[in-house]
Amino acid sequence: MDVNPTDWFYDELAEVYAAGVVNGGNDGSFRPYQEVTRAQFAAFLVRAFAAQALKDPGVARQVFSDVPPSFWGFVEVAAAVEAGLVRGVGDGTRFAPNAPITRAQMAAMICRALLPAGATAGGERSLSAGEVRVFTDVPLNYWAAGEIAEAYEVGVVSGGNDGRFRPEETTKRAHAVTVIARAMSIQEGSAGD
Repeated sequence: MDVNPTDWFYDELAEVYAAGVVNGGNDGSFRPYQEVTRAQFAAFLVRAFAAQALKDPGVARQVFSDVPPSFWGFVEVAAAVEAGLVRGVGDGTRFAPNAPITRAQMAAMICRALLPAGATAGGERSLSAGEVRVFTDVPLNYWAAGEIAEAYEVGVVSGGNDGRFRPEETTKRAHAVTVIARAMSIQEGSAGD
């Protein structure tokens, strides 16, 4: 086992594991500091926020040229698209499923899960893209500046003590489960309103 109860992400991992969002490898390991791919994060998201989409027979259609029906995460990626959680790269015909997900991409995807169709739990989006600069290394005109600011404002993501977010750095499994667990807690809290 490569996870201990004293690890900073242990409680969040236990939560998402119990919810069926993530699982370990065949050897029982979690590999917390391994990079997360775009397909893996899409699978986490859809299991956490749109599990009903996985049961929809309509998700069996191929959406991206690089995610064929033979791909391990075909159904998860298609369901995540159907639920509005993920988008393609470039001209939108590809997904780059095996590319490591960046922190900016993760923030954008988690915002789509928490703030669907431009709304917060209160009904209105709190920030507009490019309106507020939260981190010194995320310019106002950065493609995901609004989503990063929103994810920070609701408490799903954080930056370093140096005021930076590092949007182009890749996401590790420990960070991904922490963000998912925080978002699940926020969603559960808003469902009780």
